[in-house]
Formats: sequence, structure tokens, C-alpha cells
Amino acid sequence: MTSIYSEADIIAIRNNGFDLTLPQETLDIISTISDQVGAPSYIKTPIFPKSKSSKKKSISNAPYVSSIFNNTEGVDKTISHIRAQLNKLSSNNYENVADIISENIQLLLDNDTSKDELIKVANFVLETASNNAFYSEIYVELYCDLTKRFPLFEILFEESFNKYLEMYDNITSFSDNDDYDAFCNQNLINSTRRAFTTFIVNLCIKEKITNERLFDLCWKLQLSFDASILEEGTKPLCDELCENIFIIMTKGYHCLKTQNKYASLNGKMTIVKNTNIKDVKSLTSKSKFKYYDMFDYVEKIGGKTTEEK
Repeated sequence: MTSIYSEADIIAIRNNGFDLTLPQETLDIISTISDQVGAPSYIKTPIFPKSKSSKKKSISNAPYVSSIFNNTEGVDKTISHIRAQLNKLSSNNYENVADIISENIQLLLDNDTSKDELIKVANFVLETASNNAFYSEIYVELYCDLTKRFPLFEILFEESFNKYLEMYDNITSFSDNDDYDAFCNQNLINSTRRAFTTFIVNLCIKEKITNERLFDLCWKLQLSFDASILEEGTKPLCDELCENIFIIMTKGYHCLKTQNKYASLNGKMTIVKNTNIKDVKSLTSKSKFKYYDMFDYVEKIGGKTTEEK
């Protein structure tokens, strides 16, 4: 429906302002998009209050001064500075931005910042870098450079990598009609998981982790998938396992292909591709077509599947 405003309505709005509070559904969508592009998440509901006076406000000619960092101190201020640099990181300004971020971290070390505060900063960088699939390659380049200068970054990544499989615990399915908030939250968690998988693959491509470790991870995901499709009520888990296997298989194919057990992995995937979804309890058409896409990808880049041999 189109709203029609009279001249009196326009004058009233001009003089008195208006109230507008964004609904929770809109905020959830904003938060999801915000996390996907790596921007800071929204903290509270934006509210546009009415003007308290009907008098026309004068416009100051004084230059605008941001107060974003006025209430931040110490390590929080450093995180704010690093966040600003991460948000504008690109291939065109990489050297300059990477140097500024490194200088901020070195400054903390020079001032004998506590271990807990250093971990807080390093974790922020890791979470930002690993949660953004779209800019994953350049974030991986930055993270690799930081690990060379600051060993703490490598330690924190290893801890996250060792807990990777725990990210598949408690995966459930929600409909946007049943529980919209839970639906949005699950989508956000899935997006974060897939971004971290992409981060791991790109670290392997940069030779920060070995091909063997990436293959071992993919092998474990495939074994979990093979077991889960035989169980009742695990379709959401199977679909998510499949999505991440797809990321590793396509983006990291050349790393996987170097391993002696690659033919065995390929054989397991062939079995899934040829399985009738009616013969197992939790294999979905979505996952099966995803496996077809994996084989199509391998064929396009010149690989040979088990069926071709």
C-alpha cells in the first residue's frame, strides 16, 4: 500500500520529527549481512526519536568530529583502530594497512600489555579474518604475515583448528515460519563455519598448513557424512557437512590431489553420488546434487574420477 502525505503531514513531520524503530527481523538480516562482509555488528536497536521542540534547528558550520572512540580505552581502543584498518583492507593498500595493524600490536607488546589483553586482540583479528569468506584470500595473507611477527597468532589458530570438528555439534534445522530468530541464528552459524573452512583452505594454499592436514580434515568430514546419512534425523548435519566438503574439495582440490589416499576419498564420494536417497535415512537431494557438482568441478579442471579409471 502506498502512503499519501498531505501538506499538513509534511509540515508536522518537518517540525516534530517522527518515531521509527526497526523490527527485530530487519535487525537480524542486518546483523547477518554485517558479519558476512566483516563489518562490526550492530549493538542495539536504532531508534529515531521525535524532536522535542517544534522550532527549526539551526545548522552549525563547525566541522563534524566523530566521537566513536571517545569511550574506548586501552586494548579496546586498539581493537577499534584495528577494526577500522581491517574494514578497508584491499590489494591496493595491503602493505600500508598491514603495517599499521602490526604497529598497533607491537605497541601493545612494547607497553607490557597483559597476556589476556593480547589474546583478546589476537582473537579479534582471527575471528574477523576467518569469518569473512568473500575476502578470505587477502585476510589469510595478512594472518600469515602476522604469524611471522607474532607467534601468538599461530598458537590461537592451532587451538581453533583443533576444535574445528566441534563446530558440527548441535546442528539443527529451523524454518523461517516456525522460529525466525533461530532460523537466522542458524544461518549465521553455518555461514561462519563455512567461512572458517574457506580460511583453512586458503592457509593451505599459502602453505601455512600442510596438504596432509587439509586432506585429513576432509577425510574426517567425509567419514562423518557417510555415518550420518545412515541415521534418522540428521539431514541438517549431513547438508552442512556436504557444504564444507564441497568448499575443501573445490577450492583445495590441488592440495588434496597430492595425497596418496586421494583415490580412496574420491571413491567414497562416488558411492554417495550413486546412492539412492530412498535407501538411506538422511541423504537429501541437495547434498546429492552437491556431490555431482564436485565431480563436475574435478572434470572441468582436468581431474579424473574413480568412474573414469
